[in-house]
Amino acid sequence: MANLPFPVQMSFFIGGAICVFMWQMGVRKVRKGGRDREERIISNLDRLAPYLPIENAKMEKVDGNCCVCLGELPGGIMRKVVCGHVFHASCIERWILHSVERYLDVKSFVRSPHGFLVPGSPWPSCPLCMKLLLVIDETDIRDAISEALYYHNHNPSGLQMFG
Repeated sequence: MANLPFPVQMSFFIGGAICVFMWQMGVRKVRKGGRDREERIISNLDRLAPYLPIENAKMEKVDGNCCVCLGELPGGIMRKVVCGHVFHASCIERWILHSVERYLDVKSFVRSPHGFLVPGSPWPSCPLCMKLLLVIDETDIRDAISEALYYHNHNPSGLQMFG
């Protein structure tokens, strides 16, 4: 590099600085997008699995264990999902957020027999009865498909065939 003329060295330096800057901007956008997605999912979860006050848990005779952490119910703040199952609020939130991240992970997308990219993981669901929980926003699905198309067009060896 020392043998190159100064303008060429400067262009390498500026090009490298621009690459680092663009990478940092992309990382920040991904992190911010993740927080926005998490907020939307929790908001949707509030609608689909409202908090269950301890008095209601006693009236509904909730007892047994939370199947996520195996801790006793009732205990702490709980949520009741649409299928009627009750979990500790923090447990079901963690379960759903993990399920959504797996579902929307661009590396898990596979190509269907018709040639479409589809998620390779199951839709988020109740841990007990597997009833689907519609917590993912249409925007998040659209973004994940766009990211998956970009990722798999640039990494074709990572794409699996469905079925």
